[in-house]
Amino acid sequence: MNISNIKNTISNQHDQFKTELIDWIVGQGFTHGLSLSHHRGVSLDRATHDLKRLHRDIDRKLLGCRYNASPDRTYGLFIFEGQADIETLHVHALLKVAPQNHAKFERLFADDVSTDKDLWKGRFVMLSLPLIDLFIPENGFFKFD
Repeated sequence: MNISNIKNTISNQHDQFKTELIDWIVGQGFTHGLSLSHHRGVSLDRATHDLKRLHRDIDRKLLGCRYNASPDRTYGLFIFEGQADIETLHVHALLKVAPQNHAKFERLFADDVSTDKDLWKGRFVMLSLPLIDLFIPENGFFKFD
């Protein structure tokens, strides 16, 4: 096998992986996306702890104190990126919020109207606003190389 064949094989596997990953993400029914960073540099352990608290607090605001038993819990995929030691650590989140909670969820993160800024303001800096209908491949959301 020559180097050209190896490159083609790797490229084909990469393309197949991207296609499968996109299909999986679209199939999860995520409704919102967020990117958050800490106000200061923190370890990955601390960032993970804070993100778990934020996720819990979101469900408490949306569903009340018995959120654990609710079928309408918020689910998500959270991807950390960057390096903690140089203060570039941040998280990208894809969230699945029950349709009846979309507006309430978005108000939690609306800078101008949120009465729940303490939910995330003390720990995080918003890098992007929550968006609805992010996951439409024909709109180019999944264009990456």
